[in-house]
Amino acid sequence: MNRLCIGLSLLSLFCCDAQAETPRFVALPARALPVIATVDLVVVGSGEGGLGAAYAAGKAGARVIVISDYTFLGDEYIAKAKRDLAAGPAPHSEMARELFAKPDPTEYSKAASRLLREAGVTFLDNSRYAGILVNAGGALCGIATANKAGVQAIVCWTVASPGVVF
Repeated sequence: MNRLCIGLSLLSLFCCDAQAETPRFVALPARALPVIATVDLVVVGSGEGGLGAAYAAGKAGARVIVISDYTFLGDEYIAKAKRDLAAGPAPHSEMARELFAKPDPTEYSKAASRLLREAGVTFLDNSRYAGILVNAGGALCGIATANKAGVQAIVCWTVASPGVVF
């Protein structure tokens, strides 16, 4: 009972402060995250650029993981319905030829999944990027990702995101 009263008293203090002025930020308490992978490269997003980077790094022997917001690979291609390739250049790399062999989103996603598995790349579908992790010295040491399993850590040397490499 005493714990409940103390908890309610503290809550009322916070609520009174919040009523006076709406806070713009709140502090999230530090917590330990489970490490689900240790890799050389994390690719955030599974658009054409992310898939290409992951595939090339995987083929070169790097340990790679791709984080995709969707339940399928090929974010940009599928979301923008880029199916008419007649106006653009013909795919010339091995990966591009396989991805665009059939102008069908389902086949594209299946081909992307197969190619990444063949290159030894791991991918997490329906997972969101949740932030950069740094060590005590302030150096990049990984990312946090969030999905149905909760918030988790991926330890890595390099993070690639659309247009940015950290």
